[in-house]
Amino acid sequence: LNNGIPISGGFALNHLNRPEQTFFSADPNLLAMKFNFYLKSEIPLKDKIDLIPSLAVYSQGTHREILYGGLFRFETMYSAIHNIYFGGWIRHGDAGIIKIGFDYQNVNIGLSYDLNFSSLRVASNGLGGPEIGIVYIFNSPSPVPIPAKKTCPVFL
Repeated sequence: LNNGIPISGGFALNHLNRPEQTFFSADPNLLAMKFNFYLKSEIPLKDKIDLIPSLAVYSQGTHREILYGGLFRFETMYSAIHNIYFGGWIRHGDAGIIKIGFDYQNVNIGLSYDLNFSSLRVASNGLGGPEIGIVYIFNSPSPVPIPAKKTCPVFL
């Protein structure tokens, strides 16, 4: 974009060959293809504070899930803990999700909790579910050097 705000995104298709889900039934029970799509951006708000909005769409057969929301990232001045995160998402028509987390050296650690507001609330007794996420962040790989150009001999 012209204003310098980076946007990243991606998509994936799974189960393209629609494999059978059972070994024992004569009726083919084919697994539906799955489609995943996401968009994310990082918007600087103030010195050392960024907004990271995101959108994710998951679809498989008749099932759809749409998540939208984001995180605030606060840069710290500590050497081991680089960033602290806080934010949340809405799972369209189902739940709200809140998250806190931090980057410790090359590891992102997060704790999230989802609160049901759909008809699933009856089954969950009005409670949601906690999740813990641990992600190892690999360092950027070094570029592979391209060998110097060599001219091949000409054969007659």
